[in-house]
Amino acid sequence: MKNQYVGDVNDFLKFTLIETISDALDYKKIFIAWMLTKNDGDGMVLGYLNENGNDAFNKPFFDEFHKMINEWKEYRKEDPRKIERIQNTFERKYGKGKYLFHSESIDSESIDKKPRGRYFEELSRIAKNSDIDFVFFDPDNGIKVENNDKGQLSFSSEATNKSPKHLYWDEIETFWNMGKDLLIYQHLGRPKGGVDQYISEIVKQITDNIKKNKNITNGYVIPIRTKRTVFFYITQHEAAKEKLQKKLEEKPEYGEKWKEELFIQL
Repeated sequence: MKNQYVGDVNDFLKFTLIETISDALDYKKIFIAWMLTKNDGDGMVLGYLNENGNDAFNKPFFDEFHKMINEWKEYRKEDPRKIERIQNTFERKYGKGKYLFHSESIDSESIDKKPRGRYFEELSRIAKNSDIDFVFFDPDNGIKVENNDKGQLSFSSEATNKSPKHLYWDEIETFWNMGKDLLIYQHLGRPKGGVDQYISEIVKQITDNIKKNKNITNGYVIPIRTKRTVFFYITQHEAAKEKLQKKLEEKPEYGEKWKEELFIQL
């Protein structure tokens, strides 16, 4: 996650998805790990904010982002796009306590220069001690994947020099072993072999790695795709998987504006 993406259409849909999952499964406490990295440009898709706000299907976030972008266009001196705007919107909607956030930067060049191991130790401590049901990871690029000698996609086994833009399986497994339900953002780009194959191979890698786990070998994966991104929901509970699938298959009507923007592929 980067501050520059706050208000982007993918951000808007991301938080709507988190709320949809939370409501469907009645999670009491949600932990959002931003995995914040430094800005490197604009990278914004903002056209949706030109629409009539009265038609927005997630009005609190739409109104906040609309206000924020107008401030930015008007003043341009100080960029208002900051993750705190998102956190404040969640708190206004749900009160304090339902959503917890980890806002420190994971960049090796960040001010505190906290080693990656300590960064994830802190995430783990919060998740353990806060009665959290559901953890969302928001890395810039998603789970680190690579092609093996056979040209097949696999999770990177890299143990050192980990990229701040990626999440690695050994880090995911820490939270899996705690019994947490997980949601992980994955950038799509233009993968070799096509998007559907790319998503299927990642689902297979997640499933295979769960089966190898010494502690918890039962797991279910739901890939949830929007126009530009995919999210991987991972749970140890078959009932949660079935309940969420049923909710997503309802495909609520968000109006003509969103038919192409927000579509669910399970």
